[in-house]
Amino acid sequence: MKENKVKKQRYEVIGTLNNNGVVAKDELNKEVILLGKGIGFKRKAGDVIENPGKNIKCYSLEKNTGKNVLQGVDPIFLEIANEIIRYAEKEFGDIDTKILLPLADHIAFSIDRIKNDMVISNPLTSDIRLLFADEYEVAKKARKIIKRRLGYEITDDEIGYISLHIHAALSSQPPGRSLQVASIIHQTVIYVEETFNIVIDEDSIAYIRLVNHIKFLMVRLDRKEDVQVSMTDYTKEKFPESYAVACRVADYIEKLILEKISDEEVGYLAIHIERIRHSV
Repeated sequence: MKENKVKKQRYEVIGTLNNNGVVAKDELNKEVILLGKGIGFKRKAGDVIENPGKNIKCYSLEKNTGKNVLQGVDPIFLEIANEIIRYAEKEFGDIDTKILLPLADHIAFSIDRIKNDMVISNPLTSDIRLLFADEYEVAKKARKIIKRRLGYEITDDEIGYISLHIHAALSSQPPGRSLQVASIIHQTVIYVEETFNIVIDEDSIAYIRLVNHIKFLMVRLDRKEDVQVSMTDYTKEKFPESYAVACRVADYIEKLILEKISDEEVGYLAIHIERIRHSV
């Protein structure tokens, strides 16, 4: 959902969401959502909107989905998602606005869970907070927006999930991929703690280094990049227990993403595991 420029544009209204939103089609007959204060006031199908102005946000829709938006999405959640996106743009600059509908849906489900006293647990929240610290800060602002607009306060676990949507808008990674990275880090910590009978301090430098290493390991896999220097033989000899844990982690990653982890990557992962082992 790539944002369109609204300056010097002409739109024909397909339907009104509420006073602050309409579904329309642009001059190329492509469906869009226009969101902003008063844009839908007294509008009806067939009305023409010219040059909506800089305070109106335009979101492109997939082909022939406008009717579904009109019938299936509560406009208040679109408005909230729009406000979060606009805040994220202030923090990060241009972002991919196709997160509008998924983010709105997620917020809607979050509120439904609160209303029905359903608690959703996110065991990866601490990992997400460290992995995507800037996105997490924006998601904390989202909590305030939701509280102000709806009167409900979402949990830290929900903030973690919203962080993934925001990260998706900043990168080519879908939220599911980001969740995989957080899951890998979480499982690595479990393996290390179980193997060495330790409790890892999530504020330690060694933990932060491990998190960043796994994060960029996944980036290298996505980009098909190789580690140029091998530490495999060294780590096998010097840190056999940490190397065994690294092999276990690599096997977990391979099963999760269906990609091969090189011996060189395993060697470097073993070094970080050894560091975190002795940081306790």
